[in-house]
Amino acid sequence: MIGFIGILYLLLPILLLVASIFLYSSTAPAGTVLNGHAQVHDGDTIRIGQASIRLWGIDAAELKQRCGGTPCGEQARAALAAIIDGRVVTCFPHGKSYRRIVARCSVDGMDLGSAMARAGMAFDYARYSHGAYADDERAAHESRAGLWADGSEPIEEPAHWRACNLPQRRHNRPADCLDQSRG
Repeated sequence: MIGFIGILYLLLPILLLVASIFLYSSTAPAGTVLNGHAQVHDGDTIRIGQASIRLWGIDAAELKQRCGGTPCGEQARAALAAIIDGRVVTCFPHGKSYRRIVARCSVDGMDLGSAMARAGMAFDYARYSHGAYADDERAAHESRAGLWADGSEPIEEPAHWRACNLPQRRHNRPADCLDQSRG
């Protein structure tokens, strides 16, 4: 009869194999290309297979975020889904953030970050993109596309909205949250 330790030694290789498959599928080392049909989580996050992917360089409204009376987070998700339109997405990982792969992704050669910023559905996340999508965001603003369609100003940037509204961020709330966090 095999004791507990014996069973553990028999199961250990299997557990290590399963863990390595899971970790590989969710980390995608640099230089790896991920492609496939994507499920859209929100305006800047997709899933291809088991990999959760944050689009590099943009910041889209959070799902529960409202811009004035408009559910802009839902609009951003719908816009990304419409841009992808069931086509194969190709992603080039740049790193990780909050257990998600951060990647530059495209559909038929069209950069999804650029398309979302130009559609007025995402901000250039200059902190990370170093202005890569600033011209796209500016063009959307000037043409009143997407979030700027109704001309209401200012639109709360998603990073500020998160800092004001997500419970895990409440300890570092910006001073101006009291009058802007409801928008």
